[in-house]
Amino acid sequence: FAAGLSLSVENIPLFTEAINQQLRRQLAHTGMLMTPVIEADVVVTVADLGRELFRELKLLEPCGMGNPIPKLLIQNCWFEAVSNRNTKDFKGRKVQYIKTELEIWDDTTNNGFPGIWWGHYRDEVPKGRCHAIVELDYNNYKKGAEVRIVALQSTQAEFSFNVPTELDWILDWRGVEEEEMGRWGDGETGRWEDKEEKEELNVLISNSQTTNNQQQITNNQPITILECPTSWDELQVWCRRAIAAERKLAIAYSPPKLLPPRDIWEQLVGIAKFLSRTKQAATLTQLKEKLELSDRTLQSGLNALPLLGFQVQRVDWGVQIHWQPGESSSEATNSTTNELIQEFLAGVEEEQFRRQYFYQVPLSTVQTIVTQTAQTLR
Repeated sequence: FAAGLSLSVENIPLFTEAINQQLRRQLAHTGMLMTPVIEADVVVTVADLGRELFRELKLLEPCGMGNPIPKLLIQNCWFEAVSNRNTKDFKGRKVQYIKTELEIWDDTTNNGFPGIWWGHYRDEVPKGRCHAIVELDYNNYKKGAEVRIVALQSTQAEFSFNVPTELDWILDWRGVEEEEMGRWGDGETGRWEDKEEKEELNVLISNSQTTNNQQQITNNQPITILECPTSWDELQVWCRRAIAAERKLAIAYSPPKLLPPRDIWEQLVGIAKFLSRTKQAATLTQLKEKLELSDRTLQSGLNALPLLGFQVQRVDWGVQIHWQPGESSSEATNSTTNELIQEFLAGVEEEQFRRQYFYQVPLSTVQTIVTQTAQTLR
């Protein structure tokens, strides 16, 4: 966040408002969208999907930063057998990370092809024909190929529902007590309740059963966001879901808990000791929610644990941590450990800055960004 300038603390609110005002003006004048452009590598049909194409794409591996996974464009397709559910960890417990399973169809074949759309609900799948960018992958659990949805675009001029254009469909409930807003919303939260540390760790390991209450919610109740986002992309996901369900969107997250980054590191080490002592595993989702961290920052912390004598082993969607004390650390090892810990602390500080911004950002700025997202769905 280096900007090459110095600023007095008392001028930060004025500076923030000026930046937000400039952003709103630029969006209004240029129509610029904060949405990345995704390019396809090749155009295929549903009939092309299968073992032969999968083998041809395997010849391009290994894929990574310098050689991304090929993206396939399927035009004028539609979806059937759409359903969504939470994933499960290696013990069969539900993990709070949603995915939508579906079949993709087009006019070139009489059979659909299985697919999956991570992080999206079934009501976000376009109704009718659309264009899809996908990646062809192999599902080891189901022993077969499937496509992973990267992006969708409707072929229709408008969706079958009305995209809201008025600004009052976005509600600002920040700072409202959860008991009060619970009368109107259906917010989904993965936050941990405030309990004693031992009880928190027991909750961390206990079964995480997530119930889907969407079918019980009427359309006049808004979709509420209880988890403070760290990027506009996260907020836009909720926006698309609210538009697809034709419901209002309420931002209702509480003030972020700005614990000192060093305290969060000590919590992570404490959890590692607990998991090692009890010989139990925890899912990555549970660790992220307990520590209020993103995937990237949590992984940064897990990378530093082995240098303290812990062995971190990935097991499906979770991790197992064991204590393996070794010989006294050398000076070089201590230097590396300090560098990794500092990297973790810097990541925590950056995320806290982002959450603080999204808690304080004016509603007018949120309305501008979300309205731009709504217009792209037309």
